[in-house]
Amino acid sequence: MKTFTWLFTLGFMLVCLACWALSYLLVRFTFPGLAVNLPAITRLVLFPNIWILVCPLPWLIYAVALSRRSELTRGAALVFAITVIAATVLLVCAVVAACTLPFCAIT
Repeated sequence: MKTFTWLFTLGFMLVCLACWALSYLLVRFTFPGLAVNLPAITRLVLFPNIWILVCPLPWLIYAVALSRRSELTRGAALVFAITVIAATVLLVCAVVAACTLPFCAIT
């Protein structure tokens, strides 16, 4: 069970790293001087993008706390998995929305 929490944490860290790399490349090569004309969600999510790398920290701390327990219950592992999945979905949706909104033509 303890391996389960670490695999979920590692997967979430890899998703965060991929989202950070996408946002970094998009900001660096697509929006170099257009920061003023971008939608608010794009400016909020992509421009101070260091938060994406710090995002897995609470789950990393929680995984350490769960690993120190003598026996990990199924309920605790399920709560951990649900929160990691919810955070992953929210992060990916926010990054995808922030990346695609500048290219949508709103007339």
